[in-house]
Amino acid sequence: MVVITFDRVCGDGHNQDYNLPLAIQMSNSENITVTRIETLNQFEDLREIWSNLLAQSSHRDIFLTWEWLFAWWKNIDQFENQLWILLFHEGERLIGIAPLMLGKKKRLSIPFRWLGNIGNCDIGGMITLDSDKTMPALFNYLQEHKNQWDVFEFSELNSDSLFTQQFIQFANASQNFVYIHENQHFYIPLTDVSWDDYYNNLSKNMKHNLKRRMKRLAEMGDVKFNKYIGETLQWQHFEQVFAVNKNSHFPQTYQPERQQAFHREMFELMREKGWIQIETLTVNERPIAFQYGFVTKIAMKIGGAE
Repeated sequence: MVVITFDRVCGDGHNQDYNLPLAIQMSNSENITVTRIETLNQFEDLREIWSNLLAQSSHRDIFLTWEWLFAWWKNIDQFENQLWILLFHEGERLIGIAPLMLGKKKRLSIPFRWLGNIGNCDIGGMITLDSDKTMPALFNYLQEHKNQWDVFEFSELNSDSLFTQQFIQFANASQNFVYIHENQHFYIPLTDVSWDDYYNNLSKNMKHNLKRRMKRLAEMGDVKFNKYIGETLQWQHFEQVFAVNKNSHFPQTYQPERQQAFHREMFELMREKGWIQIETLTVNERPIAFQYGFVTKIAMKIGGAE
């Protein structure tokens, strides 16, 4: 999957008028009301309507769920940022949510007010049922509140989506500096292929290496592969993940106290959904490797593997 990160920076360091064409400014946005959510309690009250909107959206992802973003905001982002969630209503009907936050950053030792997505996610952007209506409303709202931010950044957008293409058009029409950075993300597709079929399709060298490593594992003791999801998943399995990660190349992923608090909160919020899956490889009952991801009706996303 290809995703794009956008930087919205004004050339002279100050916010300027967008100078959007009148047709773009007014098109489909006159009847859209934008409401800003700024407190943790307000965010918590959004769970039901947020989930209902995401279920109707074509842009559904675990990283846009209320559960993920609320847990991240409560345990990590809220301590250094200001909540800036935007709700888009057409009459009484909710048609869009932009999960944003406002914070302070520096580039080249120059401080600025940064407005962007909540959370450190593989997928960003906003939830919308009709981007033809929410996109003009978003840019008009940003224009009306231009004195509150210096840089606007939408991170990790799918470059092939209609939303992203529309965002590029509106950003370019703003006549301010627009920076587009493209990353390549790799996802492992899940298939119904059996292990035997998968193994038979491996190269000769891959089969040899796999046999050699399995033999080494067997010499170490009793080897088991365990999968935990739904009711079988318990907090102790997260603690096993943390223990393995402690001696890994990237201990910062799970060792900080706030990170562990985030995973605890997310576990509690997603427990009934059955979205989280942890797999461990143990030798003599001691975990030596894990894979941590999310399984929904949409796709499985790998959150970490060591």
